[in-house]
Amino acid sequence: MDASAAAHTTYNEPAAIAEALRGHVASGHVVLPTLPDLALQINDLTQSDKATAANVSTAIARDPAIAARIIQSANSAYSASRNRAQSVQAAVTRLGLQYTRSLVNRISLEQMFLASSPLLQRIARDTWTRSLGVAALSEAIARERTDLPADTAMLAGLLHRIGSLPLIRIADENLHLVENESAFTVAVEQLHPSVGQMLLKRWQFPPLFHDIPVAASHAQRFHAGAADLPDVVVAAKYGWSIDRDAEVEPSLSALDRLGLMAGVNFLERNELSDAFERASQRLGL
Repeated sequence: MDASAAAHTTYNEPAAIAEALRGHVASGHVVLPTLPDLALQINDLTQSDKATAANVSTAIARDPAIAARIIQSANSAYSASRNRAQSVQAAVTRLGLQYTRSLVNRISLEQMFLASSPLLQRIARDTWTRSLGVAALSEAIARERTDLPADTAMLAGLLHRIGSLPLIRIADENLHLVENESAFTVAVEQLHPSVGQMLLKRWQFPPLFHDIPVAASHAQRFHAGAADLPDVVVAAKYGWSIDRDAEVEPSLSALDRLGLMAGVNFLERNELSDAFERASQRLGL
């Protein structure tokens, strides 16, 4: 869309906003968010055979703020150990390498959900809070209802709406796109899955995460076999929406595989409630 056309466009409809956002992304002129160096380093380390608590903790210790958060998480009220971790290495050993990786990404990503516009800052924070909730519930469901790694499910839940981040940043520089908040929200819902997939590939996340934003956006996704990672995130999205204002379509297929029911608050089930509380404590929800 050229400048003269844009000047005469009214951005009150989701379709017009989505077209404008899509154009900004496709133009190549938008600077997509860059994952912080520490998160990239920890992701690379924990995917290699050379990863140890010692070298991962050495890398984390170079960032005192993140190091402090990792120790705090390891010493959370729901930690299984009564002995407090006094060092980064002790914290990493207690949490495990993969869970530490997920926490480093969680801390790094939170720092990116910022906007200059008060309206977009609220949208960014709401998006982040929702992602944290889905991450904690994904971990709980994976831990209690599947054989999937709970730390992987947590990170998948955290990343399922990551495509919203570039779209919020584009709008922050083009405030006419958010004059109608509800229309902007609908446009973001349409676009964030594909943008998220592109972003995770650019950030070189392991391939199993690449399809999470798209797969988790399809409530009526069907496949054979046991519950998989997208099923867990789809179920967590629905579970997080119960008793909240968000409207999320239940995936009967995913819920059935996980032994859960539509219309029932998952957190009224003791085992999921306890696991969710432990995950929330570690994530700082």
